[in-house]
Amino acid sequence: MFDNTNPSILIFKNGEKIISYLQEAYSEEDSSKGICIIINYPYLLHFIEQDDSTEVKIKFEKWCPFSVSGSFKIPYDSVLSIGEPDANISATYSEKIQDYLKTQQVENDQVN
Repeated sequence: MFDNTNPSILIFKNGEKIISYLQEAYSEEDSSKGICIIINYPYLLHFIEQDDSTEVKIKFEKWCPFSVSGSFKIPYDSVLSIGEPDANISATYSEKIQDYLKTQQVENDQVN
């Protein structure tokens, strides 16, 4: 079972690295059998090396920017590894998601 309150870093077999809140989808026939991972608000992580220092910056990019959905079902076998992000990366990601959710709320309020 995944913790949907703290983000995780996933490394896919194709080499993509994302940060996301995770959940697990279960079979309707057998509620103890997981069928896939659900990634919520996924962002690609890119390392940007600075020429003039040893500091490494991280760029966040929406994983699937053309989708209106914030959740995606991912087969288990496409994931190579899952880990816990550095505290600074986690905090920056959480801020991005809070900003995104506020924007969504404003847009929904304007439509209604």
